Amino acid sequence: TGESDFELSISNIVQTSDRELEFDIFILDADASQDFELATFQAGILLNSSIYTGGSISVSLVASSSSLLASQVPTTTSFAATLSGYPGVSLIRMAARTPPGTGNGTIISKVSPGDRIIRMRLTSTVPFTSNSTPDFSFTSNTVSNPFYGTKVAQYIAGINTQLVVSPGVNALVTENPVLNPGSSTWTGEVSDSWSASSNWNNGVPGEMDNAIIPVVATNYYYPVVRIAAACKDLTIKPGSALTVDATGSLSVTGTFTLESDATGTGSFITDGATSANIQRYIPGHNGDANEGWHLLSSPVSAQTIGDFHTAGSGDDFYKWEETTGTWINRTAVGGGLNGSFENNFGVGAGYLVANATTDTKLFTGSLNTSNVSINNLTNTGANTYAGWHLLGNPFSSSLTWNNGNWALNNVDANCQIWNESTASYTVISATGIIPATNGFMVHASVNNASLTIPASARTHDATNWYKNTQTSDRIVLTAIDAEGGTAQSSIIRFDANATDGYDTEYDSYYLAGFAPLFYSSSQNENYALNTLTELTGGLTIPMGFVKNSSTQFIIELTENIAGQTVYLTDLKTNQTNNLTEGSYTFGSQDGDDANRFLLHFGTLGIDNPPADQRISAWVYNKQLYILSDETGDAKVYDIQGRLLQNYPIGSSGLQSYPVNLPSGVYLLRLQEKSSTKSVKIIVQ
Repeated sequence: TGESDFELSISNIVQTSDRELEFDIFILDADASQDFELATFQAGILLNSSIYTGGSISVSLVASSSSLLASQVPTTTSFAATLSGYPGVSLIRMAARTPPGTGNGTIISKVSPGDRIIRMRLTSTVPFTSNSTPDFSFTSNTVSNPFYGTKVAQYIAGINTQLVVSPGVNALVTENPVLNPGSSTWTGEVSDSWSASSNWNNGVPGEMDNAIIPVVATNYYYPVVRIAAACKDLTIKPGSALTVDATGSLSVTGTFTLESDATGTGSFITDGATSANIQRYIPGHNGDANEGWHLLSSPVSAQTIGDFHTAGSGDDFYKWEETTGTWINRTAVGGGLNGSFENNFGVGAGYLVANATTDTKLFTGSLNTSNVSINNLTNTGANTYAGWHLLGNPFSSSLTWNNGNWALNNVDANCQIWNESTASYTVISATGIIPATNGFMVHASVNNASLTIPASARTHDATNWYKNTQTSDRIVLTAIDAEGGTAQSSIIRFDANATDGYDTEYDSYYLAGFAPLFYSSSQNENYALNTLTELTGGLTIPMGFVKNSSTQFIIELTENIAGQTVYLTDLKTNQTNNLTEGSYTFGSQDGDDANRFLLHFGTLGIDNPPADQRISAWVYNKQLYILSDETGDAKVYDIQGRLLQNYPIGSSGLQSYPVNLPSGVYLLRLQEKSSTKSVKIIVQ
């Protein structure tokens, strides 16, 4: 009969351990015109003998794995390690059973892949050779010694008829996996599917394969597991990411490590119970008191603090206590262990650390994967930093702050994170990023405040220790200490729903770091983020500044709202600088008045006069400030046009005069020799 009547195949080749391999043998009826009644079957299967170099192989049949009638299920196998004249080839023999007689044979399925004749198991005395392949192939029905023929017989019209077996034609091997490949590295070239072989450089990892997830090329994908997957060792490289979807699972039979270095830390999101080793690269201060400070948190449930800090070593490890407004040192006076300090990292708690030298620490244990509730947050009104609490990201990935799922209860809408690149705190507004293993400060407006750190806020983000990001809806000024390498930013925003006082939804109080103190002021409070109702030409914002150990500083306009001109007036030097055109450099000494600067904005004037006819004027603390390039008479009118006050301007530049006017909007008109200039002023 023809070769098209049936098809043999070897498939489902699976390495079940480093020295064990299983595969199926199927037979399919390929002739739709008549049934195929199996009479007998025997197999000769060649394989690559280099897969078990230095060892030996035994062959067995997996019980209850055949779909043939019981009388035809194979029972006898043997193995020839070498074949004379054919180096590098071994032979599996599977003997035929006695023919059952016509009418008693298995009717073979016409549905692919057919009936499973048997599942075979190869067991090696040594681990399979790394990166080798089994190279299975059937022999033909006509081979002779030292080979062993593959033979298929069919009952045709009641006669036991031998069929033609042609390797590669009707005797196929559909797979040839790499054994003990050592590792397969994710490339993400095609999709985010873990199970797509084209996304790996060495095929989809199996239970005995190591999987490596590196940083991928731009516009490539990070893996998502949506099936039941497995690997041996799993390594997520710094800055890379892996997600196990709710529809999938990932079994790591070896060691699971999220690596960390100066560029970042690997990111992992799962809802399943998972144990892992999570590295955290922590730069040291190397003797510089302003450097090396970090807010740290644990992504595992029971991490011993002693693995991160040795009392009396000279390294620092603190927790923040709101009720007393103090940093509590883990090292007691005298150098021993502070007995009141907890033994383990609190889940959702943050800590302040600084080490003398750079090191990579290791969190080990069960990953936190559920919501973390933080309750009973206090606001002890007498303390300098009343209401501030140091919490920590409890997950092995970044968090999106205040994304709508945090259940903030009397907790301000903005948090703050230590920015190690500037040695100062930075405000994080809604949907901002809190990096993995990072602490963050939240402000409780009253006692018994609470929040939930939601697992749903987890996200993959390459942010390491916090660094600045920019948005387009705010004005940001930065005071830079170039000598000490520190900087402090102050944010001004505008929202019609805000008030002049402190708004928990829009503002954030100032927290001091090692940079010079720089903040905006309103109603005797200092702000890191100050959200006001409206930006008008006559608006004036007091800006406080207190030097650190340096003496020379720069204030620059880091971010601006499109179309705005921003001026900074130095009340000590009586200078006004257009920050839109360039930064302002100045000196500062101990004892300088902290209320040194005024921030104000480009004035629209009357009928939008050209640039050479504009002046700037503003009122602050009952003083009228006028900035003009010419002399003349400055007259103040109310909105009814009545003259209220007159000031002679005897010199160009910035002039100031006492003013005593009720709150409201006024018109200042400067009469010069050749022209008249007008500007609105606002008295608050």
